[in-house]
Amino acid sequence: MIYAPSDWTSYESGVWGDEPCDQSKICLCVQRLNFSSSLCAAGTYSNTGWNYPKSCTQCAAGEYSISTGSTACTSCPTGAFSASTGATNCTNCSAGTYKPTALFTISSGLCTSSGSFIYSPNYPSNYNTYDSCSITVVISGTLNAAAFYTESDFDLLSVTTGGVTTTYSGTSGPSSLSVAAGSTVSFTSDLSVQYRGWMIKLTASCTSCAAGTYQASTGSTSCYSCPSGYYQASTGSTSCTSCPSGSYSASVGATACSECAEGRTSASGASSCMTSPSHSCEIRKWYQDGWCDPINNVASCNYDGGDCCNSTCGVGYSTNYSCGANG
Repeated sequence: MIYAPSDWTSYESGVWGDEPCDQSKICLCVQRLNFSSSLCAAGTYSNTGWNYPKSCTQCAAGEYSISTGSTACTSCPTGAFSASTGATNCTNCSAGTYKPTALFTISSGLCTSSGSFIYSPNYPSNYNTYDSCSITVVISGTLNAAAFYTESDFDLLSVTTGGVTTTYSGTSGPSSLSVAAGSTVSFTSDLSVQYRGWMIKLTASCTSCAAGTYQASTGSTSCYSCPSGYYQASTGSTSCTSCPSGSYSASVGATACSECAEGRTSASGASSCMTSPSHSCEIRKWYQDGWCDPINNVASCNYDGGDCCNSTCGVGYSTNYSCGANG
């Protein structure tokens, strides 16, 4: 009989044995471990789900694992995030913030995107000769290369953010590179060697709604534009403010209201202004022959282009403006 070390035993058909390994039995001798302490904890993973033969790894920021024994972590859903490593759940974006469904826009070429990742053409197969593509980052975050293999000095990945361009090739891709919304990622290959290419992840938290927009709910993937008659000057807002009386906003997404012109007014929340009643004349008393009728005027009145003169205004209206003005 051959005895294995004391912490080794037989394992056959899913059942752990209680006796030492015996060569007369058809079984697999493996090291028996304490399951409760050897399974990867929530927030971590390994390719086996155990902390053996390799240690478990914490889930990256932007990912989570809710169960023990995980073999992979899951990306946070849209409208949610995890800011640190080792997360066991994701946090919904707060009101006034959002995380979009699509984190990238493919501007040109054959690069692809899926969730938090962008890929070189044909990945994980080799890219082609004279390949090129351009990608726009939709939301600010951090870029990290999960895999990177291009022809050094010839097949280039460039990231432009804040007016600064950083170029990568060979086996060195972006690492903890902060990028702003609107940043671009571009790739070009030459005519010779083709390699597997790259897979790059964007880790992003929620971003504040822009001025002129708002979001009242949590876990959102977008913000709403303020309706006409309303405005919002600040970022990260949960509502919009109605334009005060005497002002207006004609279009959606306003960041400020415009004052009504002289002689015009508006109620609160207006999308346009109207002629002020204090400067209105009764149409039946207009004289459009170019001169004010002297019978209806208590004071002399010069040529006014046919507008109302003071004494032609209706009862109850203001008369404290010059002849010919605001008629």
